[in-house]
Amino acid sequence: MAFFTPAGTKIKIWNALTGDVKKIYSDITTTEITAFKLDNLDKRFIIGDSSGTVALFNVINGAKIKNLPKHNGEVVAIVHASDI
Repeated sequence: MAFFTPAGTKIKIWNALTGDVKKIYSDITTTEITAFKLDNLDKRFIIGDSSGTVALFNVINGAKIKNLPKHNGEVVAIVHASDI
């Protein structure tokens, strides 16, 4: 029962019932976050930024799991295809 607000270089996780901020992951990227997607189990999130970097993070602690191949331009959308 939470929602995420990626803004700038940080992500805030809010409690959906109380409206309080539960966690803040600061400086998770070096440039502005331009795309965000939760995986199908809501245990990881994928972010893309304005420099073309795409990375996978743990929702619980904000730890980076892995970097995905870098793109030439800004990442504007992320599609998570778990069945492929």
